[in-house]
Amino acid sequence: MSAKEFQEMIRSTSIVQDKKGRLKSNELSEPLRKVVKGNKKIRNASKHEWNGIVFDSKLEMDTYKRLKYGKEEFIFHKTFIIISGFKYGNKTYLPITWTPDFVFNNLKVILETKGFPNDVFPVKLKLFHKYLHDNCMEGWKVIVAKNNTEVADFIVKYGL
Repeated sequence: MSAKEFQEMIRSTSIVQDKKGRLKSNELSEPLRKVVKGNKKIRNASKHEWNGIVFDSKLEMDTYKRLKYGKEEFIFHKTFIIISGFKYGNKTYLPITWTPDFVFNNLKVILETKGFPNDVFPVKLKLFHKYLHDNCMEGWKVIVAKNNTEVADFIVKYGL
């Protein structure tokens, strides 16, 4: 089906309400689905709250609980500006940022908990490595943990 045919089909479809208040399409005679809002780029991630802190995933919350009572101090959700914002002509471009989950300044290690990486993550990670290089931070390590086992390995490796 071409784009033009699809647009014509949409225009010709009339929408009515049935006796129960559900929206239906006359042509297709099936209920229309609700549009789910939110970030669906991140699979299986749902917000969790613990001690008044909102976490992006259960893995992130579990990791925070493990590290909170550990030996090393860390910064939670520190934002790095990878590329500054700028203007080009009449258009203003926002900065590109990355907010890793845990930053250990004393160990020079960044821990990112990422169960299912989205399509943007590899690009931002590559840009962040460039940021580390450009800012003379080449001794820093970025570790991506995909599950609780990898988090446990990280804790053992760094003696946390």
